[in-house]
Amino acid sequence: MIFKRSQLRKYAVPVGVFVIYGCLYAAFYLWVTEKVPFSKAGWESKADLGDRWPMAQNLLETGCLQGKTEPEVLQMLGKEDAREVDENSEPPGDVTLIFTACGRLRFGILHIRFKNGRVARAEVTSMD
Repeated sequence: MIFKRSQLRKYAVPVGVFVIYGCLYAAFYLWVTEKVPFSKAGWESKADLGDRWPMAQNLLETGCLQGKTEPEVLQMLGKEDAREVDENSEPPGDVTLIFTACGRLRFGILHIRFKNGRVARAEVTSMD
């Protein structure tokens, strides 16, 4: 089957547009999901709050929060945005520290729960 030049042009433009959009989507996806290692300076920086989400994910993936005390966590992350105290826990007074975790296209909350004075659980909840 032999294509005429006009037939090739007819398909070249849609294929070219598809390829360009695909490349742009891939670049955008990589930018949004880029892994950012945790750094205290980066976490506290007001210049790019969009890095907090990937840093929070990094903290969870590496498990570096597990077993830390509240003062150790506060030394790493600075002052929390909110604090919840569970008076119904055994023993009473277990604490949850809450930090905002903005991403480039995401907004979430980093919850760090303490049991008996040490980190028992940490998670990021999405506010998408």
